[in-house]
Formats: sequence, C-alpha cells, structure tokens
Amino acid sequence: MDILATINKVYAEQIKDDLTRFTSRLLAARVPGANVDAEAIELIEAMEAVEKSMKAARGILRESGTTPQDAYQRVIGADYVEF
Repeated sequence: MDILATINKVYAEQIKDDLTRFTSRLLAARVPGANVDAEAIELIEAMEAVEKSMKAARGILRESGTTPQDAYQRVIGADYVEF
C-alpha cells in the first residue's frame, strides 16, 4: 500500500470520527446561551479521544515506514539531518 493510501485509511478508520466529535463539541460551546461548563467537559473528552486516535495513527504510519525522516528523504531526496 502506498503512503497516501495508508494515510487516507488511517484517517478514515482512526481519526475522522474523533475529529468530527471534537468539532461539534467546539461549535456547541460557541452557541449563544450554551452551557459552557458542560460543553467544556465534553470538549475535554473529545480532545482526549483525538489524542488517543492520533497516537494510534502515528503508530500505524510508523509501522508502515513513514517517519518524518523517511518523508523528508522521499520529498527532498536528501538525508534528514537534525540540528
């Protein structure tokens, strides 16, 4: 599977639902008259879910050989050097 297909699959299976929930909670908190305290709790829970799904996605991408260094090598065509 190529890198783009892997990224799309990871997004669809690991990230999309949690990001959608986060966005909906954020929008709900902005509605005039919203119970901001309750929405803040929901927003924190959504953020934690996003964090968890992002970590899982990162692991999947790393297992597929996609590290920042690998991506740099493919895009730039030179070795990645940290300063």
